[in-house]
Amino acid sequence: MTAATPPSPERSPMAHTIVTIAGSLRKEVLAVDPEQPIAAVRPMMSWVEASTSSQRYNTMLLGLFAVLAVVLAATGIYGVMSYTVAQRTHEIGVRMALGARRFDVLKIVLRQGMLLALGGVVLGLLGAYALTRVMAAFLFLQKMSTESHVALITENLKDDEEFQARDMTGIEIPKGVEVFELYGSLFFGAVRQFKESIRIVAAKPRVLILRMRQVLSIDASGIRVLEELAEEAKAGGYVIVFSEVSRSVYRVMRQTGFVEKVGRKNFAGDIFTALVIAKQHLDSPAAKQ
Repeated sequence: MTAATPPSPERSPMAHTIVTIAGSLRKEVLAVDPEQPIAAVRPMMSWVEASTSSQRYNTMLLGLFAVLAVVLAATGIYGVMSYTVAQRTHEIGVRMALGARRFDVLKIVLRQGMLLALGGVVLGLLGAYALTRVMAAFLFLQKMSTESHVALITENLKDDEEFQARDMTGIEIPKGVEVFELYGSLFFGAVRQFKESIRIVAAKPRVLILRMRQVLSIDASGIRVLEELAEEAKAGGYVIVFSEVSRSVYRVMRQTGFVEKVGRKNFAGDIFTALVIAKQHLDSPAAKQ
């Protein structure tokens, strides 16, 4: 008599149900669109677990390190207290010979230990407060740098919703004009990414339009890098036109003197006005020389 083999996952009721549903889904989708592939069909719980696996792993590691920190702290406190009591063994003996009670000796040791612990707690809280501020700033900048990015949209500009909602007769993107769009807050990471994007453009533009409708905030480092970018544009012989700058960002630019530095005429309320300004720069005598 042979031993019964345990059922494989492929033969489990859940797996059988998934296979059945996957087959039905493929049949229905192929009936609508034969070229639409369907793959990796599995329960939603499996997708959720896969998407949160890294967070669960990081939480587990954090918990392990927290337990390790508690063990190390307890070991350190025990070592310090043991060393302190050993150093005062002669003093404790003299006190007890003179009539000190065990409770009095215990009180002396505990008071010294509590003073050390209290000092450590105060220093730890101060250090944690300072580190929290630093970490909060670091995480904020990292988040902004992650969420902020730059895209070259010259080729796809006519697919934009503003172009589709307007009569395009007589509107074209002049040759020698490149359009970049910034997304997210304009901090140093995003602006430097923008500068690197300009450097890799094969044909150097004569007019560069910077569309900023998605930029809601800017800091001093962003203003500084924009100033460097304006200086590079002046030295490189091309012009920067700013399009759809939000009021909050424009206010910061005006307060720092950046608007006057690049010229108010190089700020446009929409992309169409920016293209008109770009064409005016291209048709200017200085640009034709």
